[in-house]
Amino acid sequence: MASHYYLEFRLNRLNNGEVVIKFMLWVSKETITSQPVRDAVAAVYQRMEAKIAAIR
Repeated sequence: MASHYYLEFRLNRLNNGEVVIKFMLWVSKETITSQPVRDAVAAVYQRMEAKIAAIR
C-alpha cells in the first residue's frame, strides 16, 4: 500500500515530498488452502480497507 502522490509530483522541484509505503502481514498457505480463494481474497481486501481507513 502506498500513499497518494498523484498530481503532487512536479518536475524541476528539489523536494517533491515523500511516499509512505506500508506492508501488510503475509497470508499463510494454510489460510489459502483451507478456505475458498474468494473468501481469502475478501479477507485480505477487508484488512487493506481497514489499514487505509486508519491512515486517513
